Amino acid sequence: MNKNTITRIEKESLQLLTDNGYELVELKYEEGRNLVFYLYKEAGMDLDSLESISRKLDTFLEEELKVDESYNLVVSSPDLSRNLHTDGDFRRNLGQVLEIKLRVPIEHNYNLTGTLIEFDENMIKLVEKDNGTEREVSRDEIKRARIYIEI
Repeated sequence: MNKNTITRIEKESLQLLTDNGYELVELKYEEGRNLVFYLYKEAGMDLDSLESISRKLDTFLEEELKVDESYNLVVSSPDLSRNLHTDGDFRRNLGQVLEIKLRVPIEHNYNLTGTLIEFDENMIKLVEKDNGTEREVSRDEIKRARIYIEI
């Protein structure tokens, strides 16, 4: 499936998803012809809600968009190991502890762990887990941002 088709699917499916209370977190076309919709819903998602929106998306893709390429439709919530990129990702995770890998070290350190307290299109602001220091980081300097999982 080419990039133009994926972009068209993403753009055209947003209204259907929004009307049903979902936010599109990410759309990927993965190896094995899997067209994967990663969705978020404020009220949470269970198996019944995933099945319902999956049926609606399947009908929409076939009847409205007339996607003629072969694919396997997969609908899922994003997993905890997923990288955070978008404003929506950071908005959903305000108040959460994040693990940040930097492109350029801050005080000889490439890794930061802290609670996300603020963000905008250019930066995120964390309160570091270890010492309580407030740290502002340019989003351009972030190589990877994930939810911190303590084991």
